[in-house]
Amino acid sequence: MTARPGDFLYLVRTTVGQERNVMFIAEGRIEREGLPVKALVCIETLRGYVLAEADAPHYVEKAFANIKHVKGVSLRKISLSEVESFLVPKPAIEGIDVDDIVEITGGPFRGMKGRIVRV
Repeated sequence: MTARPGDFLYLVRTTVGQERNVMFIAEGRIEREGLPVKALVCIETLRGYVLAEADAPHYVEKAFANIKHVKGVSLRKISLSEVESFLVPKPAIEGIDVDDIVEITGGPFRGMKGRIVRV
């Protein structure tokens, strides 16, 4: 999704956990009706929302109209910089270094503390 003149991002609010289903239904409708919606994105870290890239909000509204788990369509244009932090994957072990003390939160050693030996 590159920002081109005339293309805007719109947020579609959905039921949490149903983002992919909503996206697939809307994708089929876009193909059937030939709507000029350029991209649909379901981001794992942005639960309950689907991003749609289109020229105008009424195309997004038409694509997502009367789909069961859609709660609403944001008609406000969203810049790419607003959602860029959600698009960049974060490392799983960010902020953990050797010799840090950590607490185990699950499993048979839950509640115990340990020292990081290697990352």
